[in-house]
Amino acid sequence: MSSNDSPRPGPLPSAEVDLTAADSKPFASWLRPSRWSLIHYNDWRDDSGSAPIAFLIVLLSVAIYLPFLTLPLLPDDYLQATLARKYGPVSAWGALAEDPLYRSRATSLILTYWTETIFGFSRLAFGISSILIHAVNALLVYALGAARRIGWRLSALTAVFFVLQERYHEAVIWYSALPELLAFCFGLLTLLFWVRWLRSPEPAALAWVGALACFCLALLSKESAVSVTLLMLLFVFSESGLRRRPLRALLPFGFLAAAYVVLVFSGQDRNHHFWDGTFSLQAGALKALIGSAIRALWIWGIVGLIVFLVFASRKRYGVMTLALGWILITLLPYSFLTYMPRVPSRHHYLAAVGCSLILALGATTLQERVRRRWVIGLCAMLIGVHHISYLWTVKYHQFRERSEPIEALLRYMRREQRRPVVIRCFPYSFDEARRAVVLRTGEPEGGLVLDMASGNANLPSFCADEKFSQNGQVSQEARGR
Repeated sequence: MSSNDSPRPGPLPSAEVDLTAADSKPFASWLRPSRWSLIHYNDWRDDSGSAPIAFLIVLLSVAIYLPFLTLPLLPDDYLQATLARKYGPVSAWGALAEDPLYRSRATSLILTYWTETIFGFSRLAFGISSILIHAVNALLVYALGAARRIGWRLSALTAVFFVLQERYHEAVIWYSALPELLAFCFGLLTLLFWVRWLRSPEPAALAWVGALACFCLALLSKESAVSVTLLMLLFVFSESGLRRRPLRALLPFGFLAAAYVVLVFSGQDRNHHFWDGTFSLQAGALKALIGSAIRALWIWGIVGLIVFLVFASRKRYGVMTLALGWILITLLPYSFLTYMPRVPSRHHYLAAVGCSLILALGATTLQERVRRRWVIGLCAMLIGVHHISYLWTVKYHQFRERSEPIEALLRYMRREQRRPVVIRCFPYSFDEARRAVVLRTGEPEGGLVLDMASGNANLPSFCADEKFSQNGQVSQEARGR
């Protein structure tokens, strides 16, 4: 089995994926099913990472989201680009540090700025960058095999189920959710350095410093990164037989997280997330947390959990505890919301690792029970077909509808030569419409004005009514006069 609950004798495996040695053979050897096929799961390496499996994970990560590159940007994506132009240059980092909200998203704004600087304002460049970061994150999930409690074989299956998940799709498709991807990336790197430090028989200062540096970058990516300290504590109890030394080493991370939280709260009068329903200490956080955790597992995660509880041996319960703890810890920072009863899909990105681990445990438990090699492959195929077909049909159509009002406005602006154009009705805010026009057409801000009244009869006007939210169609797209 791949859970490896008991300590292994001999040298500790490296947290780095070993892509040399056995994996340095000719490319033809990669094609052997035993190297990557889910049917040959029991033949996968469990002592280190495998290049063919890593390639499979990257291939799936990219292929699933390629169709979404044909979609236009969404309304909030234009705000991301506007803020990147404002705060991305090095000369603007001082102003960024003074912004109580966006200094906690500094990494995404800087990355967006440099993406646009190199490739121009390109929907394709923005989308590809998100997908590539997602692929890197999937490899980091695979690298969790360095943890004794998990092991490389189980982490490989966890990474496969991770890329097949659909719950977190917004984090990859919606470019303005880039902070989620980067917080995940730096958070996982923090954990991998931390596991390396925990498993080192001698003091490993570089691993500890690497963990601290990545944790700082995670905090500069999203406020929810403070939950990484709790994940580090979780791995202390699952990886280390000793407690005092790891807990002492964890103290600086705790102090840094506490200072960061104080800094966030000190700027709440200038941070709209404290009054727009995103974060409220008076909210029903426990109810939202439990409901969101159930939603994270629905439906295949629930099936995997039931299979595990019915058939798994007790010595594997430690891995399941790690998975359930992971889900609750990573959803907790998002649970203090009031504008909806559960955590939004994009905020499930980090929690999806715990759900994927549960799926992997359930699939391997079922395979051991029925003693059929094809069980794991069948489970992955069922989950993959279900989730991917849902993404490529229902979700693709929904995202297309959400982008259509902006696209209709842009089409009208290109047809109509008179200025200014009056916005009489629009399903999104006027600021979102104006940002899209400025960024996509180069129009000055004064080329678009808001007027819900019946005046300005001689000016060209545009109206997109609320029917966009139902059918994505423009109602009298151009009511020009």
